[in-house]
Amino acid sequence: TAIMLRHFTTTAILLLMAVNLAAGALLRRRPDSPGLSAGLVTANLALITALVAFTGGAGSSLWVLFLLPIFTACLLLGPPEAAGFTAAVIAVNAGFAFFGERRDPAVLALEALLKSGLFAFAALLTWRLAAAERDTRRRLESESRRADALAVSLEASSALSEIGLVGAGVA
Repeated sequence: TAIMLRHFTTTAILLLMAVNLAAGALLRRRPDSPGLSAGLVTANLALITALVAFTGGAGSSLWVLFLLPIFTACLLLGPPEAAGFTAAVIAVNAGFAFFGERRDPAVLALEALLKSGLFAFAALLTWRLAAAERDTRRRLESESRRADALAVSLEASSALSEIGLVGAGVA
């Protein structure tokens, strides 16, 4: 069974890498596709859950991989979806802590609480940074459109002034 476990772990890691490489390629082609983004985050969450389950559950050192779907959801999806994926990660992590381990319940509760706090804090911070970046990008695009309109207006004024100079030279 140790060989099967190692084989499964290797396969899950390779699938996780493949999903993320495919996500990068697909999202470059269709950057504004929330359904695709949600599907990719779901696939990541499922693969990471399986990987953590087969490498020790709550005792697995790979629990930090749960930050990947949280970061991805915060960067690519809206607030309700990002909150939903964060809640799912917290629920899965709590499930590992309370249903998989046979240790002192107080220690398990503390570990679950600390990890949940980390997940929530990471989601909140990532969401705020992503929202600020999106807001800055929108303002930049607005200012760029305004600058383009001013450039067109300036060109029209320049053309009119040249016509006026030519008219004044003729008179």
